[in-house]
Amino acid sequence: LCVSLNTNGVYDDPARVVAQLADLELNQVTVSVDGIPEHHDAVRGAGTYGRMLASVEAMAASGVNVRFNTVLTRNNYRDVPHIVALANEYATEVNFFYMRTIGRGARLFDESLSFEEHYESANDTLRLRESYPELRIMHFEQSFTERSVLPDAAPAGLRFTYPYGSTTFSIAWDGSYWPHGYSPYQDERLLLGRYPQDSILDIWVDSDKLDGMREWFG
Repeated sequence: LCVSLNTNGVYDDPARVVAQLADLELNQVTVSVDGIPEHHDAVRGAGTYGRMLASVEAMAASGVNVRFNTVLTRNNYRDVPHIVALANEYATEVNFFYMRTIGRGARLFDESLSFEEHYESANDTLRLRESYPELRIMHFEQSFTERSVLPDAAPAGLRFTYPYGSTTFSIAWDGSYWPHGYSPYQDERLLLGRYPQDSILDIWVDSDKLDGMREWFG
């Protein structure tokens, strides 16, 4: 299993937290970056861009493998060049997603990109690869398909499947286990267990509920 931690990068004691992250030797730490300082702070709170950036700088200096995640909206999709340039300085990978209207996003439907805007954004984003050959730049669809088991790439006997609960698994901030990071916002019946009462390995290998989801997605 590869382990990735998702974080907003805003800590009361950045030096201590970043040192702990470095000691964990995680495969990846994914930091949310929501645009230029003005747009990032509008989403995360006043001053959070600067605090996030200080943490990212400390992570990079400590040898942490950093990835950026950005949820694209009508407020920030023109900030992609800024985000990519920042990622090129501190990260090895950056991924751009469309906004899901779940959780707090359910109140922000009007900020969602249209299909045409999202498509245009994807083309503009991927053209930046020529300028940043050392940085892995992805738009949502690429990340999704790479984590799926596709029919033309599946070894003999392995069925086609989407990543949820098959190639990915999520542990929420409170220790609860879910098939995907969005699952807590969808239906509490998707809850698979909780740390430390339940073993991650037992859930992954022996959970009837998770097996049922895999069968349904497959």
